[in-house]
Amino acid sequence: MIDGVQTLQNNLSDDTTLNPGKNGTNINNVLKECRSSDKPEDIIALLNNDPETITLLLQSCDSTPGVFQTLYPILFSLIQQNSEESLRVVCQFTPSLIWQFLSLAGSDECQQSEGILLHLANVLGDKSNDFSFRLPSIHMISVYHNPARMSYSGGLTEASLSKGFNTEPVYTEEGEGGERAQYSSITASNRLEILSLLLEKYNYHIGNMVPASLERFCWLSTWVTGSGMPASMVPPTDSKAWALSSTRFTLNKDLMTALAAGLQFCLYNGHHATAQHSLDTLTRRAQYEVCPE
Repeated sequence: MIDGVQTLQNNLSDDTTLNPGKNGTNINNVLKECRSSDKPEDIIALLNNDPETITLLLQSCDSTPGVFQTLYPILFSLIQQNSEESLRVVCQFTPSLIWQFLSLAGSDECQQSEGILLHLANVLGDKSNDFSFRLPSIHMISVYHNPARMSYSGGLTEASLSKGFNTEPVYTEEGEGGERAQYSSITASNRLEILSLLLEKYNYHIGNMVPASLERFCWLSTWVTGSGMPASMVPPTDSKAWALSSTRFTLNKDLMTALAAGLQFCLYNGHHATAQHSLDTLTRRAQYEVCPE
């Protein structure tokens, strides 16, 4: 297996620089710092502890394709680490990677982004899909009731509430089909499954995503659900967002659910206007597709 860090250092030769201008000098400094790191752990620490660097990289990826070309080897190396910290860093770039893959279909750059997305999906597929949950219970406080304030004659006492809480069963749901099969390429038959898996992982880490990544998640949702649709069905887009494509993308329940879940978080965490626009577009697309879910 080729060492991703060594590949990155080979790609980051002394003449790998961006044109001076907006963010140019700062990005060059970040890339040189990555080049000087001998271990993936150093780069993970650098990116996890410096949200401004992540933001700068995301902004530069939109305007300068060469930045993504340089980042591909390091993203591959971080996925190989297969730790929560390294995958969290890669997730910051997931919306932009998906957008690049779908918008540049057939190009060499599309093949590179496909390789990163495939590697990430295969790593995530190896992880356990089991999760635990509690069924709703009268013993547990909820948005609908407070057991301690029940005023009927048979009201629950603090002791009975405590006993009910301590004895309440916890259920475990196993992932369907156990381990997922390893993907060798993104095809028409598995594309929606792979994208849904990637966005579900993004939503798992969404609380750690920088604002620039959340903004691009909203842009991705609008771009995927609004592209190829009649103009009357798509609300006016933000001038900063990715321009819609003339190609309509096939969607399914799982992918739209993952988009809606992420947008719901963005709606109440600093991106109300952008997320609301994306939710409106998603809702209209779901109505157009006659998807009751």
